[in-house]
Amino acid sequence: MIDRYLVAILFPLLLFAACRSDGDGDVFALEVSYGGGYSPVVSGLYTLAPSDDGESVVFLHREVDIHDITVEFERTYPRVELEDLYRTLLTNDVWKLPSSESRTVTDQHTYTVIVRAGDREHTFSVYGPRHNPDERYWNVISPLLELGDEVGPPEEYRLTMRAEGGLSKLEYSLHTAVLLPRHSHLVIEEKERSGGVKIHEWDVPRSAAQRLYIVLDLSDFWELGDSRAAEKIVTDIPTYTFTLALGDRSHCFSVYAPTFDPDPRYGEIVRAVYGFAGEAESD
Repeated sequence: MIDRYLVAILFPLLLFAACRSDGDGDVFALEVSYGGGYSPVVSGLYTLAPSDDGESVVFLHREVDIHDITVEFERTYPRVELEDLYRTLLTNDVWKLPSSESRTVTDQHTYTVIVRAGDREHTFSVYGPRHNPDERYWNVISPLLELGDEVGPPEEYRLTMRAEGGLSKLEYSLHTAVLLPRHSHLVIEEKERSGGVKIHEWDVPRSAAQRLYIVLDLSDFWELGDSRAAEKIVTDIPTYTFTLALGDRSHCFSVYAPTFDPDPRYGEIVRAVYGFAGEAESD
């Protein structure tokens, strides 16, 4: 009889090994595409792409909406941080699930799942996995949705960009972008030096506001501070002040002539806000 303490040691090790492979000793990749149904999202894709040595995994999520706007983001994880996710995939038979045509509800996405490891590949499709009688389908899909929520843009935020000073004909201009759970909008307020104030407001696709936040995140918005480095390069350019609020968290900084600043991140943020405004005005 195997000593019970030996069993206690071996079982976790065997489980750990199982969640690192597909059963043949290879770390596997996953691709989940979806589309169809009644949704503002036309198509989407989740992928898990392990490194050659299996020590890290790149997670990617991409969506294209009815406005033909693409939102894409990715993050690289140490493989150990995704062990629970891989364990869930394996325990729910991701390598064996057949396609399912069960339709208990209407207007849902159809998901196509492809699992790959070396020369081995398995594909299946499922309509509306959350509502499928076989819970394994939703158990495979839902961890990817949760990972996308963790990595991607927040459900809501508020960004303001105020430009003033320099030789501009305006005393100031103020761009306010707001993302909310069900919609987003942009308000532009401009005050002329003569005293007149113009205010314009547009509803904007949520995907456009999400994409704007991704630029802010990639530009390290939360770490940036005040800068007047461009004063050595140009004169008579407005100073921009940015404020980003997300729940109880907020951050503010000012930068003179951001597109001339030696740190390109300031210019990237300004261009992203003006690009967002351009989308709103042309919609």
